[in-house]
Amino acid sequence: MAEESIEGAVHLLCLAASSGVPLFCRSSRGGTPSRQQLPFSIIGSLNGVHMFGANLDVTLRSARTEDTTVVWKTFHDSISLIVLSSEQGSPELRLERLLELVFGAMVLLVGLEELTKIRNVERLKKDLRATYSLIDSLLLDSELVGDLTQCVDCIAPPDGALLQEALAGIAEEVGSVFASLVARGRVVAATQGWWRLGAPESVLLPWLVGALPLQAARDYPVYLPHGSPTVPHRLLTLMLLPGLDLCMLCGPQPPLSQVEPQVLERWWQPVLEPLRACLALAPRGLPAGFPVHPDILGRLLLLHLEQRRGLFTVELGGVEGPSPRSRRRLLRSFYVLVTGTHFPPEAGSSEEKAEEQGGPSEVPRACYVVSGATAECLGGRDDPGAGLRLVAVQAGPRRLLLLVSPRSPVHGLRGLATRTLHALTPIL
Repeated sequence: MAEESIEGAVHLLCLAASSGVPLFCRSSRGGTPSRQQLPFSIIGSLNGVHMFGANLDVTLRSARTEDTTVVWKTFHDSISLIVLSSEQGSPELRLERLLELVFGAMVLLVGLEELTKIRNVERLKKDLRATYSLIDSLLLDSELVGDLTQCVDCIAPPDGALLQEALAGIAEEVGSVFASLVARGRVVAATQGWWRLGAPESVLLPWLVGALPLQAARDYPVYLPHGSPTVPHRLLTLMLLPGLDLCMLCGPQPPLSQVEPQVLERWWQPVLEPLRACLALAPRGLPAGFPVHPDILGRLLLLHLEQRRGLFTVELGGVEGPSPRSRRRLLRSFYVLVTGTHFPPEAGSSEEKAEEQGGPSEVPRACYVVSGATAECLGGRDDPGAGLRLVAVQAGPRRLLLLVSPRSPVHGLRGLATRTLHALTPIL
């Protein structure tokens, strides 16, 4: 299937399901944008085999070649999305969630009605250009992980209560129940209304703000794929500091021109220093001085599955082991392994789910992968670091994944992860 043309790359195809007309193709190579396009013959073949199966009442979901994974998904019998990935460690779970998020991004910026009732293909192609920056960011090598975990990427600021109070005050004055502070795609603080947003908009809205070019203020029309897919809302954003935005979902009122002066002068000037501290936390996620065991190699993923929030830390300290990019990929791949094999992907009691399915009530509470087995288990082609430990532990709605140094003894991995989870519990 002309694998040389897609080696080491990710290609995303969007087609009209009924006619097979391509609407767009986006690509990345090595975690960066790529202008390489698939030949039309390959696009036609991929769509043709999917349509052939559909005519026989067979749903083609995925396929594998020696080094490429292909996943198909059709939404509302109107839009077909196909993703091809030959990147290291591209399991079906990750690609399926990518397609769901891409369609959510299309609904977010175009609206569901335009996608399900296609009246003019050329006009739809033009409208979909507005989604390119957001979709491209989902294909790139990102410091965020919400695209995979379906949880909102968060930051734990040291002055969270102070920022929360200021945010609640401006939200009440403006008349919006949906407000948040977003630092480079991560939510610092949010109102209860914002936290009640459903998936996928809860993940996509901060991601969109982080993906857009820096701008002092925006009045951006958005649809909510879960909450309001056909009626647009206004997403108002005000840049408090470069990389830190105030975001609010509003109706027709108030005008952006009335919001900007009162926000900057009355509410945020008194908390300028805590706001600056948030930007410094954006890569790390945790407050400076938070006790982290030295064997943890700069990567930590904490999820609260009931609240749908996540904390993905970057560079906690230390320089040993693989590169930061390799560490990030290892932890993402390990998440796919434990979610698909050991732990349930959704919130709730693992024992109750096992009993409902008629299985034994005993379910894993921890697991780990060590040394050369790491590359094989996680879909890699080379051992990324001899002796590395990846450990996961789950307690109630919280799940913690760690990348640990080879010097850490195997028999102590569960204890290390459990102690770290207990220390992080007050934060998330």
